[in-house]
Order: sequence, then structure tokens, then C-alpha cells
Amino acid sequence: MPRGGSPTRHALAVFAIAGDQDQFDKWLHDLGQMSQLAQDSLFRAVMDNPKLSVVEKLGLLPDSLSDLSPMAVNLLALLVARYRLRLIPDIYKEYQKLVNAHQGITSAEVVTAVPLEDAVKDTVTSSLEAITGGKVVFTTRVDPSLLGGLVIYIGDTLLDGSVRSKLKALRKSLVTSGR
Repeated sequence: MPRGGSPTRHALAVFAIAGDQDQFDKWLHDLGQMSQLAQDSLFRAVMDNPKLSVVEKLGLLPDSLSDLSPMAVNLLALLVARYRLRLIPDIYKEYQKLVNAHQGITSAEVVTAVPLEDAVKDTVTSSLEAITGGKVVFTTRVDPSLLGGLVIYIGDTLLDGSVRSKLKALRKSLVTSGR
């Protein structure tokens, strides 16, 4: 196991606590807020300053985090004390996957050459739900190197309908047939 902590292990612990308290959504909200804050480089620099005590660091938390649950504040304090604040965005992502799986929601990533319009997003959503047989929530990412089409990642499954991959397959076909 890599040194410095595991986001998956922390996410599993949070998921267990959230399950005991039936507060999946509250934890999702809290981790989301913490994740946004942890991505701020100035905030991370202050929290990683060894000259400040954990109590001083927690006293510097912005008022926007005043609605965090006491358990979420404890998690934040633990991660700050162990200089692992950088793990929070990954903990948030892992926790979100666990909650989605618990609720029967499949997560996917759709990569396109250009941003998707809302009508296309709706079509992709209904197609993915037909494929998976359940509710699908997806994130989008733009990669101009695809040239066109889309690439979909659903768990460990890759659905590649990009122009780039089709051109590669055509090139390979032409090279092998030219022998």
C-alpha cells in the first residue's frame, strides 16, 4: 500500500459512518465542500505549515465550512494533522462512487471532441441507461484529439466510438492488407 494514506480506505470509513447514521447525502455535501477548499493552493500551503498547530489551523477555517458536521470536522482535523489534506478530493470521488453504487447508480465518463449539447446529453443518458439497465450519472470531458465521436468509460468498460480510433483501425487494416 502506498505511504501517505489511502483515499479509498478513508472513503470506506466515511461510508460506514454515513450508513450507521443514514446521512449519505450530508456526508456527500460535507466532503464536497472540503474537496473544494482542499484544491485551493493557498489554503493547502497554510494547512501544511508545520509551524502552526492543528488547533490554530482549524481556527483558520473559513465560515463557509461552519455547517460541516462535527464528524466531518474531525476528519478534516485528522487529515490536516497528518498532512494529508491533498487526499480530500480523491476521498470525495471514492465516497461518491460508493454512494452511487449503494443507490444503484452507475457512474460513467463521456469524453468528446467538443462540448455536448443538452439534447445530446439526454440521448447519451438514455442510451447508457438502456445498456446498463439502471440509472446512469456521467461526467463529461473534452479531448479535441478524438476528432469526433465519443469515448465512454463505465467502470472498467471502454466504449470507443471516436473518429481517432476508427482512423487507427483503418490505418492498421491498410497496413496489414498491403503485405
